[in-house]
Amino acid sequence: HRDQEERLAREKDDLLVDKDRFVASVNHELRTPLTAVVGLAHTLTESPESLTAEEKSEFLDILVNQSEDVAAIVDDLLVAARADTGHLTMVLQEVDLSEELAAVLPADTALVDEAVGPLLVGADPIRVRQVLRNLVSNSVKYGGPSRRARISTSGINGIIAIEDNGPPIDPGQEELIFAAYGRAHDSPGRTDSVGLGLTVSRQLARLMGGDVVYRHDGHWSSFALVLPTAITSATRAIYNDPATARLVHRTQENKHQTAAYLPAGSAD
Repeated sequence: HRDQEERLAREKDDLLVDKDRFVASVNHELRTPLTAVVGLAHTLTESPESLTAEEKSEFLDILVNQSEDVAAIVDDLLVAARADTGHLTMVLQEVDLSEELAAVLPADTALVDEAVGPLLVGADPIRVRQVLRNLVSNSVKYGGPSRRARISTSGINGIIAIEDNGPPIDPGQEELIFAAYGRAHDSPGRTDSVGLGLTVSRQLARLMGGDVVYRHDGHWSSFALVLPTAITSATRAIYNDPATARLVHRTQENKHQTAAYLPAGSAD
């Protein structure tokens, strides 16, 4: 009993340390874009005559981008909070993964489309876009300089992989990057990543019957959103009865054989 109490005490202490790190990271990642938003807004309103049209346009672009970063972090925090209570609400419908990817993919990112025609899945379009946005953001912040998106299918699954030529995750740490309070990256000069975007992305994907998986083939890192293209009986019932479209899901860990989702050569 004493050994068990000591083990539980250590686990509690570790959790508190992780949560403290998490709060510090959230503070850092929210404060950085908010500081830019406030500073640029003051400049634009207090001395607009001192700025050229080009400078104003550049400042407005920065304001939009930084505001979107804040909104994305808040979205992830809200999902995480609902997951902690055991419930998330989704609206399932037919979604074209290609269209959702186009909405979040930066213009300078190469696209490899191996699917034939629209890639339709039964999912929540808002949540699909949230997952893809997180995967793109993760690659931009922490991946290598070359980046691409790959659309493909494997069996009954539709796959969108965000790939970059960054270094692999350390062996044995592949699952840590999906832990809510785990440190996903240790980059010089950067506060630890919130580590929430990948956690939320995997939760949302699994609630939609899919997963988010990581692999590295020696050249390319790949974070892939995998969703079933087949319409399940539950999804078909939703289509037939719109009144039941709003579903409450319990966030329970599903045991997925993630390797089966990825086609051979998806990151080659």
